[in-house]
Amino acid sequence: MVAIAPVTNTNLAKNYDNILEIDVKGHKTLDDVNEADFKALSIGISTVTPSAQETSETNYFWAGRGTAETDTPAKTVQYTFAGKRSLGDPAQEFVDDKFLKVGDALKTLVRITDFNTGKTIFAIASIGSPVGFGGNANASATFSGVLKIDGMPWLVKPGADVIELNDESTTPFPTKGLPFHPALDRSKPSTGGVTATTPASKA
Repeated sequence: MVAIAPVTNTNLAKNYDNILEIDVKGHKTLDDVNEADFKALSIGISTVTPSAQETSETNYFWAGRGTAETDTPAKTVQYTFAGKRSLGDPAQEFVDDKFLKVGDALKTLVRITDFNTGKTIFAIASIGSPVGFGGNANASATFSGVLKIDGMPWLVKPGADVIELNDESTTPFPTKGLPFHPALDRSKPSTGGVTATTPASKA
């Protein structure tokens, strides 16, 4: 009989521990990050799909004896989200309002927090393909859109006192610091972007 090794890797990351938030005040520069009002795309959201489409160049040089060398000078990073329309949710209302908008009216700040690792991304994003309803007459309205990252995002790792850029260079924190997710305490479980409230005790 062949012995089957026990499964030991149970420390699997959960998707809901990655929180996507948008600035519902619509700031369009990272200089205004401390003025942002970040609200989570969480209620009603059932799927989030990150992607990083690369622009790459393949070269063949004499010095490399004709073997391939690949360079990736740019990436298009985006987060596609979809689910059901939740009326009154501030993040969904902000996205739904962009259905007819174009240009800079689609841009806002985003904060993406990974509670699995403690990493936080701050960036400017364009809200692409916002859709606030659709489907059969007897079904719940669908909701979807895409956060398309504009320019160079800021990445902050746990314990770091500098911002890491996507070319591995760094820049100092803004003078006012950075508005990290208020629940970014790795000793506490994630709430999936939903703010938990404690009922007041009865007298």
